[in-house]
Amino acid sequence: MCEWTGGPKLYSVEKGHPRLRQRHMGFKIGNAERDAWLACMRGALEETVADEAARREIDDALAKLADWMRNQADNPHDSGHARP
Repeated sequence: MCEWTGGPKLYSVEKGHPRLRQRHMGFKIGNAERDAWLACMRGALEETVADEAARREIDDALAKLADWMRNQADNPHDSGHARP
């Protein structure tokens, strides 16, 4: 998350491009999984980010990312690469 939020490129230097969606294709990620992950992330934000505006901005970005990560047929961002 460090790079994703504008911090130093620590992950990429060591392991290359994150390829986040590609690395998760082996796991079924649908609406329920997206929502569960977002609930965990929102809880973490509540505990760690005191600034409400910053928390909302991060939450908005996480919601877009989580939606894009879905790899089931109901993902409008998917161009036919849904997991069988």
